[in-house]
Order: sequence, then structure tokens, then C-alpha cells
Amino acid sequence: MTNPIYVERELIYQLKDSGAEVIIYLDQFKQKVANVFPNTSLKLSISTGIQDFMALLAGLYSKKVEATQVNGPEIYYFEDLIQSGEIDLPEVSINVELDLAVLQYTGGTTGISKAAMLSHKNLFTNVVQTRLWLNNMEEAKERFFCVLPFFHVFAMTHV
Repeated sequence: MTNPIYVERELIYQLKDSGAEVIIYLDQFKQKVANVFPNTSLKLSISTGIQDFMALLAGLYSKKVEATQVNGPEIYYFEDLIQSGEIDLPEVSINVELDLAVLQYTGGTTGISKAAMLSHKNLFTNVVQTRLWLNNMEEAKERFFCVLPFFHVFAMTHV
């Protein structure tokens, strides 16, 4: 997760630091992604829009935004990939205690944003803590309204 209002220099830093090879981004940031692509280790970009994940607003945002290509490979659309069929996922074994699940970048308030390494157990523990706090929920009937940005660790792990 990265802050969408980062300037290109900050985005390039995070992408290079993390070694990211794929980026999934909101189509409104297509030009920024196209501009940083040549200066990173990215190999693939996937464009998505509000209409892909907010059914209530789909009618307002039904038109695909044309992708911009600048010194990068083909840009894929998230919805097209989802609709293209089943994916044969490889079996992956992980050590929940030690294996890295997320590089969560700090706010960078004291300088350059730093990558905090979170394990699978870190994330699972956050889910358990949230579930215990919300102990009167009915399974599969929960609804959450999040006003926090998902690039922030609190929103990512608790919502």
C-alpha cells in the first residue's frame, strides 16, 4: 500500500526499496504510474477504478479510463483479469511466525518513509484483536464503514 498523493520521487523510492514488480492502481493515477514506471523494477501494471469495487457507484463511473503507456509494458485492467476465468494458484507454504506478509511504509514524519516488516502472524493477530473487540457481530452479516485511508496500517489491518 502506498499513499496516492505521494509525489513521483516518493513513489519511486518506495517501489525501488520494496523491489515491487507489479502495481495495482486507481485509473485516476495512470499518468503518475506511467511517469515512474521506467525508474523502478516494475514489470506489470494493473489499472482499476471505483466502478470495479463499489457497485453502488458503478453507474456513475461505467466508462473505462484509457490507459497511458510511457516506456512500460501493456497495462492490464483489473476487471478484465477477474472476468477472464479461473486462475491456477500455486501452492505456497509459509512460516506464519517469520515470513514477510507486508512491507508497510511509515508516514516518514522524521525523514524518508521506512518499511516496517509485518509477518503473517502480525496481520492475523490484528484480525483476532478486532474480532474480540467487536464480539457481538453476527458471522457474515458485518458491515464496516471506513473513513481511514487503506494505505495506513490501522485501516489496512482492522478494516
